[in-house]
Amino acid sequence: MATTTKLPESPLHAVEQLLTQLGAQSICHEKSLNEVLSVHLKSGGSRVRAQLTLDMGEQLGLPERVCVPLAAAIEGLHQASLIHDDLLDEDRSRRGVPSVWYQEGSATAVCLGDALISQAYELLTQIEGITHAQLVALIRAFNEGVTAMAAGQSLDCQWSTGLTLSYADYEQAVRHKSGPLLGLPIALPLALARGYDARTRTVLNVAMDIGIAYQLADDFDDREDDQGVHLNGFWILVEETGSIEAAERALRVLFDGYIDDAMAALDILPRPCQAIVQGLIGRLYQKYPSLQKVA
Repeated sequence: MATTTKLPESPLHAVEQLLTQLGAQSICHEKSLNEVLSVHLKSGGSRVRAQLTLDMGEQLGLPERVCVPLAAAIEGLHQASLIHDDLLDEDRSRRGVPSVWYQEGSATAVCLGDALISQAYELLTQIEGITHAQLVALIRAFNEGVTAMAAGQSLDCQWSTGLTLSYADYEQAVRHKSGPLLGLPIALPLALARGYDARTRTVLNVAMDIGIAYQLADDFDDREDDQGVHLNGFWILVEETGSIEAAERALRVLFDGYIDDAMAALDILPRPCQAIVQGLIGRLYQKYPSLQKVA
């Protein structure tokens, strides 16, 4: 009888398995937060941040047993941000299926997001062989990212209450809200391997520039759906420039500027970070090919 050879589990699959274990189990007979999370995860998503973490860990020579829980922690934080963001923006769907708050209620969305943030910190403690100093470095970097995201989301929400924001305000909101979730996958493996220092903060700053470029491109794609409903950089530029045509030109100049700033900083980044940052920019152009620079 022929035997079937079991293929080795990929690191990204191992991350996914860890994610499916998050969220509290039921206490009595209620629908558990873990079950709600499972439905949310099955709706899809590219797991870009988890893969970035794994790629960066590989560049640094970190073993998979270290990178997998680290990637799951960062991806868990990202999923928490999506669940809370949908609630705050009152978006009824994500990836074509009902969002958590719309399907299960606002309270469940808040509780699940909070649980994921807490469990992300717990995952950091599960990294095999981690020293006290390394754990402190990870928690410091992680906490700075979470705090920045909260500040950015708060500014985003103030727009929805009628506060008029300039493009400079928008930039700060996006820099804080979106940047850390692109920077942490690069900065945390670096902090684990080499400590938390000025180089780690530089990585976070570069990633924030790329994060703004991502959000600008996404806002331009979603401009019709977002008009008058969500904070959108394109419509802020329309207000500031006076026309749609001028706003499109301004958006292109700003987008190129953020990428140029990130590329200019490559030389001062630790060598393992350079390929990852270049790859992240490549993903950006792949997703938004119309914004690719013409040689």
